[in-house]
Amino acid sequence: RAIPCAQVNDDYCDCSNGKDEPGTSACSARGARFSCTGENKTISTAFVDDGFIDCKNGSDES
Repeated sequence: RAIPCAQVNDDYCDCSNGKDEPGTSACSARGARFSCTGENKTISTAFVDDGFIDCKNGSDES
């Protein structure tokens, strides 16, 4: 489903897969995962934009 841009990274988990919160840990309690770009690796959304590179290409940090 589509959500308004204002609901992305607003620290509230709107989507069951956590894709609306790649920059917050709002969905981490639901087990939401972030897919590293170009890798066969997922990490907890809690590790996205946390100041540490977890994906080889740094796609988890903006």
